[in-house]
Amino acid sequence: MVKQELVDVVDEQGWPLRVVTRKHAHRFGLMHRAVRVLVFNRRGEVFVQQRSKTKDVNPGLWEGSLAGHQRHGETPVHTAVREAREELGLRIPKRALRRLGTYLTRNAKDRLFYTLFSVKGVTKTPRLNRAEVQAGYWEPRELVTRHTRTHPHKYTPGFLIAWHLFSRRK
Repeated sequence: MVKQELVDVVDEQGWPLRVVTRKHAHRFGLMHRAVRVLVFNRRGEVFVQQRSKTKDVNPGLWEGSLAGHQRHGETPVHTAVREAREELGLRIPKRALRRLGTYLTRNAKDRLFYTLFSVKGVTKTPRLNRAEVQAGYWEPRELVTRHTRTHPHKYTPGFLIAWHLFSRRK
């Protein structure tokens, strides 16, 4: 029997309401938590990835470095560390994560309460988990800004919001 992933259903301030399976949260459009991490190398380039075409949400779209659902009982920092290892094969220390804030987003299957982080100075080349990520590369910030403005349909809704929030903080 496959173990169901549990997530916390939350209100618009991120306060937990109850625990359900991720599948149930998607099926009924219940808001639950996720994290997004913008990973930068020493040159200040951000890693962008193309989601696998087999993903059930936003297949084949581009997004910032990594994102993932926060499991019941996890903190946003623990989720960020876990997802970095699972998606990109990167071991990011908790102390390297800089919390940039929270935001809400909605797509075809998810209503998400995101916690946004950044990490700078990464020296390792990501090792892509092909079940999660189809392609990825380092891109200068100016190009990411230009591409998200000229071709927003090629990016996940959650990343477009995150990049806008990040860009405003400079």
